[in-house]
Amino acid sequence: QLYMLPFALLLIFAWNAVVEYRRGSLGKPFSTLADETVSAVIQPATIDEDVLDGDGNTKEQKRSLLGVIHGIQDTVLEIQGYVDDFASTMERIKNVFNFTVPWLSILAITALTIISIILYHIPLRYLVLAFTINKFTKRFRKPKGFIDNDELADFISRLPSDPELLQYRELKILTRIPTPKKYK
Repeated sequence: QLYMLPFALLLIFAWNAVVEYRRGSLGKPFSTLADETVSAVIQPATIDEDVLDGDGNTKEQKRSLLGVIHGIQDTVLEIQGYVDDFASTMERIKNVFNFTVPWLSILAITALTIISIILYHIPLRYLVLAFTINKFTKRFRKPKGFIDNDELADFISRLPSDPELLQYRELKILTRIPTPKKYK
């Protein structure tokens, strides 16, 4: 049944809530984060033109070889950006289920509960009919300059990823321990 999908996500929330409760870190969003190292971003190596000059190639061959190398570097950087965005999104989704930001996790639980109840009580035909009518009449209901947004992407963007958690974690305050004064 269709209502079982959000209900399964609710079960994941319940499991993680029990685990966080047993750890004693359910209400502490950032302070219980263990120190982790953030992997350094690998920068592509720069090609020294003096090394290429010793090969005896003509200027056109050197330029074309440098153009190819720079093109490959640009492609690698672009792919690295896409992989970084995907990994960040997956870490944010993980942090929803781990109660890293308890308010947003409770909001997700509430939304999934309402969606499960709606999907349980309303037949799938009516939901498909409402979706289709919404899709085809959106042009008539929205003003001309209306910009549609994605609420799910907005919700996920509010969550911190793992490097952001490390960056914004609470720092321990070092206090000087007073030593007993010797009276003379």
